[in-house]
Formats: sequence, C-alpha cells, structure tokens
Amino acid sequence: MTGFGAVRAAAVRGSVPLTVHLELTAACNARCSHCFQGEAHAASPRELSLPEWIAVVDQARAAGAMFLTLSGGEALLSPHFWAIAERARAVGLALRLLTNGLALGRGAVRRLAALRPASVEVTVFSLRAERHDAVTRVPGSLRRTIRGLLRLKRARVPTVLKCPLLAGTAEDQGAVRRLAARLGAGILFDPGIYPAVDGDPAPTRCRGDDAALQRFFADPATLAHDAPRSGTRQPAGPPCGMARTFAVVSAEGDVFACPVLRTPAGNVRRAPLCLVWRAPLMERLRARRFGDLAVCGTCARSGYCGRCSAMALLEDGDLDGPSSRACHLAELRERAWGRPPPPGVPAPRLRVLPGP
Repeated sequence: MTGFGAVRAAAVRGSVPLTVHLELTAACNARCSHCFQGEAHAASPRELSLPEWIAVVDQARAAGAMFLTLSGGEALLSPHFWAIAERARAVGLALRLLTNGLALGRGAVRRLAALRPASVEVTVFSLRAERHDAVTRVPGSLRRTIRGLLRLKRARVPTVLKCPLLAGTAEDQGAVRRLAARLGAGILFDPGIYPAVDGDPAPTRCRGDDAALQRFFADPATLAHDAPRSGTRQPAGPPCGMARTFAVVSAEGDVFACPVLRTPAGNVRRAPLCLVWRAPLMERLRARRFGDLAVCGTCARSGYCGRCSAMALLEDGDLDGPSSRACHLAELRERAWGRPPPPGVPAPRLRVLPGP
C-alpha cells in the first residue's frame, strides 16, 4: 500500500480525524424537496462566530486533519466563508466545497480559484430545467448552476458534479454524466437519500423508483466503477466510516461522527475538537466492528449493499441492525447484474416508490 491509501490506513489505526466537515450555516438559497436537514433554511443566531470557526480550523489541523470540507446549508452564504477558507489554506489544509452552485458568480469563482481548492462539488439533479428547478424549488436554478459550472471550468477549478437519484430525475443521470465529461469534471451519484435528521421520513419519498435505479446500476458507465462484486465484508473492519477518520462540526458547534447521525459527542464551545474527538460516544462508535453486527455481520450481500449505520438507525431503529434501504439497493444491483440472490435470501421484488 502506497500514497494516500497508506496515510488513510495509518489514520484509521491512530484514530486521526483526517477529514473535518464544517457546516458553516443553516442558511440556504434553495428549498430542495429531499433535503435531510429539514425545513430550516435560515441562519441560526447561535451559529459560531468567526473567531470560533478559526479556532476550530486550527484545532482540526493540530489534531492531524489534512482535508477540510465546507458546507451548509449553502456554505457560500456564510459571512465567514472566505475568512475560514483562507485560514484553512494558510495552515495547509486541502479544501473541499459542497455547493448548490447558485452563488457561483464571477467574483466568487475568481476567489475560489485563488484558493486552489482540492474540489468544488456542485449538485445537479437533471439537465431539464423544469425537473431540476422542481427539486430546488428555485425558478431558474439550473441555468444559474450551469453558468457557475462553466465559470469553474474556465478558471480551471477542480469540479465534481453530484447527482442524487431522485424520483422524476434519476432517469436523467446519463445526461448529467455527459455534462461532467464535457466539463472535465468528476461525477458522483447517490441512490441513498436519507430521512431528515429529526427522523421525518419525507425526504425518502423523493427516492428514484426502482426501475430507474436498476437502469442506473446496469449502465455500462456505472459498471465501470461499480463492477459486480462478491464476498462479504471483513469481520474485523468497521461497519462504516463514522468516528474513524471523519468528524462533523455543525454551525452551532456540535460535533458529530457523521453528517447523518445527529447525536452530538460534544460542542467546540465547551471543549476543543481534539477532546471531543476522544469523547465516550466517539470511542464507542469507533470500537464497533462489522462482524459484531448481529445480522449484517454474516450476510452474503455485505460486499455490495452499501450499508449506512445512520440510515439503519433512522429508518429501522437500530444502529447495528440491518438497513432496509441497503438491502433493497443490493437487490436492485443483483437484478441489474443478472445475479441471483445469495442462497436463503428472497428474490428481489421490483417496487415503484411514490414521487415527491
């Protein structure tokens, strides 16, 4: 093992927060129908001040972080965004921005290019304006996002398109993939779609229907990166990445093991990040092993189910239990790959989920 793989393995062994994710603000200029953060789109009066954020950035670097991810809400709406981003680069952190693209004006892109970020990840749901704009609930949002993407390309900013596979847009994934190729950008698709952090299942009703997801898994371009896999997960390995090399700091200073598991381990206003990283909740999550999971630990689908512990908790009530969503996505992969289900596992039943 060489390069970053070796660095990450060492971080896992040493429990180093290699990536720290800062949710700078709850403010957002879109109203996406599937947003797992719920209906709060305005900044909270309790959000961290600039000096507090700068302290968090410095603490992340001191704890061994190499990457800093900035998100929201919409990160670019934070009045502290530029100062935080500049501090991150000044202390040697690689910078990653998650954005809906609506604030990528000429000036913003020039400043981003000067920061030399590792990546700017922009969400695109469809290249049909009526479909994309129906998700964001912002008329003209696709046009604005595409303009932002073109500016990023001209400024030679490394860009990734992110495409959640939603009802009414999942079938457009091929066009989004082609756009990424024309822009020279990376591409990430997400078939998961999480419940809201307060447990409201409403966002899950926006998931793409099974027929569209099956076509996505069968697409040759998908297969090139998601080739049919077999075997089971290593029992000694972690169930997921939470609390391993990744930590989240909310706009109000709460520290989470992952963006979806919203049980705080502590708050940076009361203790520095390095201490919260070693809090009892983090240590308990870190001690979990895949083989300890009562059902999933021996499941023949574990090599390709994509199980998410937080989703298992939100949808099925047990952090260490099966995730019904992961099981179902495994079934759709099997159908797309032409693979029979493992012995003793029922054959997949094709469902069409309701749209938003």
